[in-house]
Order: sequence, then C-alpha cells, then structure tokens
Amino acid sequence: SRAGECWALAAEWRKSGDCWLKGGNHREAAAMFEKGECWRQAAEALTEVAPGDVALWKRVGTCWKKAREVKKAVTSFSKGRFWREAAEASEELLEWEPAAEFWEKAERWKEAGICWRQAERFEKAVEAFGRAHLWRE
Repeated sequence: SRAGECWALAAEWRKSGDCWLKGGNHREAAAMFEKGECWRQAAEALTEVAPGDVALWKRVGTCWKKAREVKKAVTSFSKGRFWREAAEASEELLEWEPAAEFWEKAERWKEAGICWRQAERFEKAVEAFGRAHLWRE
C-alpha cells in the first residue's frame, strides 16, 4: 500500500538521521530527520548546533512547531530574533492550548505583544497587549 511505503521511507530517513547523530554530525542528522518528518528529533539535533549559527533558530522553531511543541518553538524563534514567527507561534499556542486561568492567558498575550513589538508590527502588538489587559504597554 502507498501508506505503508511512506511509513517505510520515513523509518529509513529516521535510521539515517540516527546514524549521522551517532557520528556527531547534527546538521546531517537534522536534514535526514526533516526528510522523514521526525520533527522533534530534527529540532533536538539542530538545537545542538544553533547557538553558533543564529539563522538556524528559525529552522529549529519551525521543527518544534511542526512537532506541536509550540512553547519550544516560541523560545527558539526568540533566540534567533525571528520575532514575527515567535509572535505567530505565541498566538497559535493560545488557540491550541487554551489557558485555564485568566492570568495564564494574559501572560501568553503579553509574550505575543512583546514579540510583535520586536517585529515592529505595532498594530498587532497593541492588539495583543490589549487582550492581556496591559493598557500601558
């Protein structure tokens, strides 16, 4: 079946990624994991080399987002100063994981507002700060 072939191919990419990882080549490992859509493994491999390459944080954040680890995506995008992506991920987090408490939700909107401000998208920042009831911001 077609689905079975896809799963087998993904497993091969993952095995290849594991081999590269054991050999210490995190970039190649991440590339293999991405081809196999093993997003968590790709993000973890890239995180090992990202501190020396700021541009990689966008790729790390994207992998975390695809793995549905949105909090880690926000952190990764922020580390690379990819503020628009961080703000969008913050807002997605609000949609996917509704906060139980008002203060939790306000904190998430505040985080989105800070990211939008850093991205110089001031209308979006004002909207996010308003939702967090931070009128002074």
